[in-house]
Amino acid sequence: MRTKSLRVVSQLLAQNADIFSLPPVQKSLSERLIDSSSQVRDAAVDIVGKYIVLKPEFAKDFYLIICDRSSDTGLAVRKRVVKLLKDIYNVTDDIQIKIEIADRLVKRVEDEETNISDLAISILTEFFFGPLDIKAKPGDLQYQLLRKSATQTITTILEAVWKRSDRTARLLGQFFDKLFHPVKGIAPDSAKDTVRILVEELTERASEEQDGEVLDKLLGLLAQLVKSNGSFIRQDQLSLLLGYIVDENSSSITPSACLYVLSIFSKSLDLIGPLRPQFLQELQMALLKRLSKFSIREQSEGVPCLWKVLVMRKDIKTIASVGLSCLKAIEPYVKAATAKTLTTADMKLIKLSSLLGNIGRYCEVDEYMSVFKAVQTNKPSSNLAELIVRKHLVFFNSNIPVTVRKVAIQTICNVCTTHPLMFLSKAVLMVNDNIMNGTENEELKITLMKMLIDFLNYEEETANAIAALKSVKKSQEVDLGVFYGVTNKFVNDGASASLMQRYIPKVIEIALSGETDIALTATLLLERIISQGFANPRIAVSTIVALETSRRADISTVAKSMHAKLHDKHESLIESSYVEGVKAAANYRLKLGTNMFDEYDNFSYFYHFMKSSRQSKRKFLLGVTKTLDFRVLDSMKSLASHFWYVVFVANSLSTLHFYSVEEVYTVIHGLDKVLSGTGVSVSNLIEERLEGKTEGVESWEKLARCAVVLHAVWAVRQFIKAAYNVSELKAREFVPSKPGKDPKPATRLAAYANERLNLIRQPNSEEATTMVDMVSPFDNEELNIIRCKTVFEQLSPEEFQDDNILAHNNGNDKGNGESNNINSNNNNGYGVDIGDIARKRSTYSPDPQDDLHKRARYD
Repeated sequence: MRTKSLRVVSQLLAQNADIFSLPPVQKSLSERLIDSSSQVRDAAVDIVGKYIVLKPEFAKDFYLIICDRSSDTGLAVRKRVVKLLKDIYNVTDDIQIKIEIADRLVKRVEDEETNISDLAISILTEFFFGPLDIKAKPGDLQYQLLRKSATQTITTILEAVWKRSDRTARLLGQFFDKLFHPVKGIAPDSAKDTVRILVEELTERASEEQDGEVLDKLLGLLAQLVKSNGSFIRQDQLSLLLGYIVDENSSSITPSACLYVLSIFSKSLDLIGPLRPQFLQELQMALLKRLSKFSIREQSEGVPCLWKVLVMRKDIKTIASVGLSCLKAIEPYVKAATAKTLTTADMKLIKLSSLLGNIGRYCEVDEYMSVFKAVQTNKPSSNLAELIVRKHLVFFNSNIPVTVRKVAIQTICNVCTTHPLMFLSKAVLMVNDNIMNGTENEELKITLMKMLIDFLNYEEETANAIAALKSVKKSQEVDLGVFYGVTNKFVNDGASASLMQRYIPKVIEIALSGETDIALTATLLLERIISQGFANPRIAVSTIVALETSRRADISTVAKSMHAKLHDKHESLIESSYVEGVKAAANYRLKLGTNMFDEYDNFSYFYHFMKSSRQSKRKFLLGVTKTLDFRVLDSMKSLASHFWYVVFVANSLSTLHFYSVEEVYTVIHGLDKVLSGTGVSVSNLIEERLEGKTEGVESWEKLARCAVVLHAVWAVRQFIKAAYNVSELKAREFVPSKPGKDPKPATRLAAYANERLNLIRQPNSEEATTMVDMVSPFDNEELNIIRCKTVFEQLSPEEFQDDNILAHNNGNDKGNGESNNINSNNNNGYGVDIGDIARKRSTYSPDPQDDLHKRARYD
């Protein structure tokens, strides 16, 4: 009804756009933009967007409303918003509006839906890298002025977006990489031509800029573009930037500026053709002069830059001499660490160690090993990488400062990245094992995991480059070998696979340990491991589902991205693991100490992957409801744990929006099986205690713990039945295994659109006898008896003869428009035959061998 009303409003606006300016219309549309129904939000977005396009002068008043919907949970809404943002961008001249729109579109680059991500990339490409519309002849002064104006607008927007946050800078880099990567870039030649013009504009502005803050923006954006493809910049443009390396004393050169320029040189030197000898000599001298003064981050760009220059000049021995000097300078620290007298973190040691790590990673000087004779031990190393690693293995005693140990692990991993078999050497494995599995400082674990991420990234980049050189067309088919966690995709597969398999269990454990920085780092490492095929998708998906429930946005975002990729490649493998994922998610939330009564909407994301598969949805819904069952003979501890699991599942089911009526019936059917099986058994035991029997009957505490679990199952059953206006007759007759099905879409009643199950709210006077205390401890026998009596009445045949109870746990009859005039004399409101329940209750005996006690349970 609300959607139809909005369509009428849309038609009226088409006749007279001024209607939108009426306050009541604006107020109503504002409310509909946050409506619980995605269809209503979609219609509201359409109206507001069309109005802005019709009257661009009002864009500043309403564009943020549209921008806020760019991250909407509804797929159709996000897609419409992305298209509307393009229209608004094109009709407005306000630079701030353009910046905001560009920022929101950049964030859609990593949208979990591929079609939205691709659409955002296409639009951004058109915005920034489309052919420049310059109405003048090349070479004319007018042409130069118009080109400068056009490029300055684009660079201003890109600079602002790049500077907004670390996330937008990262996403902008991903966007550039998808377009311009030398191997896998998808940009047309016209877009590359535009980039070259932008690079020229940025270079000229940077060479003249005196303001440090503005300079950082210019060089940062330039470095990001060149990083995606080093061939975009020319030698004469590099010459303009050389001063930022040579002139170390200039007040306008910020630390970031030097880092960005080093990155530009490092990514482009070997991709832009022959360079002038004088230019290379000047660059080499500048780099050697400042090498020891570079920060650790600058070294990571400066050393590979120097190596490329030395290779071009055929002067490799120079870097061997630099390495020898560093090894000699570090020797006193090695002796102090061996003697256990190294107790302070000397900055000189840290810089020397980092420099050696970069030399070992980027430079190949093994032909000059004779140079290092003076620093060799009695058992000489066969190559420089081995020598550097040996020297740093002494820095891992517990008395050595953490800062020194961090740099040592960075150095070792840096060297091993390009010499991967060294990762598997006994000495290196021992160090890494102690860090990952021991009680080492968290900073060391984070450092090691970051270095492993770097290693996997390097492996993938190298493999892709080699594949491109060999012109090998990559197969897009699913490799069944990945099912076993095996792949031949990467160059040093033996080392990579072995190393990752060794640490996967610990990485998962750390990722699920909390929502701290170390958990985020472990999640990022897990993403790399899964992406490169070193983990069984069926095992990994349960961890991913758990991480999706994280309240830390960056963790859940990475998990959702992993899930989307796995679903695209291995849909049939992972869909059978979602029930295990629910268990892992419940354990994860409980471990973090969250209030499980406040845990809602934890199924929506992964459930939408099953949208098109009736069989997958049926299997999941029956499977997850089956896990709610339990054994009466379970221990108190097990029942307590199971209670929290049931609360987690019940709450999440209450907020899950089902796609078809069949799904609703399937859930109710699964819940009814628990209530008519274990529910009847517990009811019989309660009845025996109420009749005074004590011998062979469970205590009131155990029965009360069973009762609260059953109440949660009963409550969510009633809630779903009311929320979807389910016919009790059809629910009772529904059999999941029969071919007959109801494909009609499930419609949640408007009154329940924003409602959710509430197991702990205070009951009103009418509910006082049907609400169960879920919060109080179980050490009060009187309260336990009340709990048991209440649940006993809920599960008794007489209680449901009128079939009037509809989600009474939420204390209302909202939207209860269904006709319940069915004959309910033999039905208890659960779709279970009363006679069957009566027979079960009269014949039940708590035999441990009874099938009842073999039911699926949650451990």
